[in-house]
Amino acid sequence: MCLLISGARANAQIDEAQFKSDLNAIAAAPSRVIGSSGYEQAGRYLESEIGKLPHVELKRQDFSVVVPVTQSATLDIGSGRIEAVYPFWPAHVRVCSTPPEGIRGNLVYVGQCRYEDLKPASLAGQIAVIEAAAGSRWSEPFYLGAKAILVLGSPDTGWPDLKDHDLRIPVSMPRFYVPPGALADDLRAGRIADATLKATVQWQPKRAVNYYALVPANKPTPSQSPGALMFSVPYDASSLVPDLAPGAGQAVQAAAGLALLRDLSRHPLDRPVIVFFSGADTIQFLGTRNMFLALGTAPATWNDELATLNDKLADAQRDLARATELMDAPQRLSPVDDRRLVGWIVEMIDTDLADAQDQLFRLRSLRPADQTADTRRDLASLDDRQAALNRRDEARRCEVAGFAPVGSVAQR
Repeated sequence: MCLLISGARANAQIDEAQFKSDLNAIAAAPSRVIGSSGYEQAGRYLESEIGKLPHVELKRQDFSVVVPVTQSATLDIGSGRIEAVYPFWPAHVRVCSTPPEGIRGNLVYVGQCRYEDLKPASLAGQIAVIEAAAGSRWSEPFYLGAKAILVLGSPDTGWPDLKDHDLRIPVSMPRFYVPPGALADDLRAGRIADATLKATVQWQPKRAVNYYALVPANKPTPSQSPGALMFSVPYDASSLVPDLAPGAGQAVQAAAGLALLRDLSRHPLDRPVIVFFSGADTIQFLGTRNMFLALGTAPATWNDELATLNDKLADAQRDLARATELMDAPQRLSPVDDRRLVGWIVEMIDTDLADAQDQLFRLRSLRPADQTADTRRDLASLDDRQAALNRRDEARRCEVAGFAPVGSVAQR
């Protein structure tokens, strides 16, 4: 690895054995999708290895990302044989899941979904079994009535085969990947007649982590010196089949980042260097976007606003506690001591009044011929509600003014 920095040539000496060890450790899990055990494992490995390096300052940034989480996905073939299948990435917001009872049907093999492979009568209401090489023709079985499809992979299945499953509209087309192996072979050979497909997938917020490894300059830098040099490498992974996302490309970049960091820790440059390990770039570049948010404005800039918000939050919590205390004894409400709470109550009454008046206006504007029994009942109910709210508003105004409302026994 050779870098050209500020006109000077810097040769980074890479330990090949260490690089392979890093690569194997980062890519060891079947998936490094955010929220997976593999993702957490890769993060811990980075923290551990960076923590061993001298002259390196490590900071982490935690933030939340909503991701699809597979709780279970199985194909029940009967006779006690239950095999794992793997849901595809959701179609926009619609996850690849089934009803709680699952989808039961005949397993109809249609190969690459060519015209001669498709028999409409056999597909209606059943589960289609197709080859990953079918490409953009994968949707044909759904047009013919299939309830779900199983996509069979092969040792050379890659992005070109599956890219058409990246759907941008929320359609209900449950799709599940079957990797090369005994189950895929049995399905191709037609040795399994029918089965029950069950899958539970939910969107859930999961913690993502960015890592910032800073190597300070090897000597004090003058005030006019250039800022820190940053290298950005991802370590999370994605796939059209989230539960099978070892992310070799991202793992290579993360391992290269570690190798560069090891060399820089031994031979710092004349300027600070940051190696940024992004933990969420596979989903809308959220890792990099959160990095820009973190570094774009100093947190101290928001101290005044945060202090003001904290004061408002404390006031709201006190008002809530006081309102709860007075729920069964509203006569204890003090116009002086509880002035802020009274203000909240006034706003709520005014809002309810405005809402009731708006609904009454709409109902009263109906012609008599268009009114129904339900409409007249709603109109009477709203009249009663508005009258009650007006009485509350009058009582509130009189209380604030210091005298009892008309009709009260205790005049002040």
